[in-house]
Amino acid sequence: MLLLVRLPPPYSDWIFGKASPALELNRQTGMITFWQYGWLTGRLKSKKSVNFMEFIPYLQPLVSPTPTSAGCNIIFVHKDDKSLQFSSVGLANFTSIADGLAWWDFIQCYMDVAEPLPNAPTLEVCRHLDPTTAKHDLAIGRDPRYWRDMSEQEYQAAEQAMAETISRVYH
Repeated sequence: MLLLVRLPPPYSDWIFGKASPALELNRQTGMITFWQYGWLTGRLKSKKSVNFMEFIPYLQPLVSPTPTSAGCNIIFVHKDDKSLQFSSVGLANFTSIADGLAWWDFIQCYMDVAEPLPNAPTLEVCRHLDPTTAKHDLAIGRDPRYWRDMSEQEYQAAEQAMAETISRVYH
């Protein structure tokens, strides 16, 4: 087995498969795609796309014996096929229920093509590619490099303002 792990890329990819996504939220189609791979080979077993509107979110408080890992999780479960589900674990780390609710709101805004993309640093590089967002940004005069051109102090102030808004809106 050790020899198989150390094979050069063309052979290891052929045997184990390439690293691939397990989940995709596609804003343009409104679909969530799940990929399932074999546990040993890593080969694609199935691929299923489902409409985002068919998922029901559940807020799950996380409690542990130590106070350092308490928080919450959001689980999205398909209304008909309970095997189709994903959660915020690995995608976001929430320390409060308000953070979890804000993330759910963020996902809803992201998947709604009638609304512009959420104003987040990670989405700034693709805002101009989304027609609704590009039109909205042009109408309000938003700087295309709004997040990228911020100083460290401005970024921290914006981050603090968002945290205060989340605390005010969701508590």
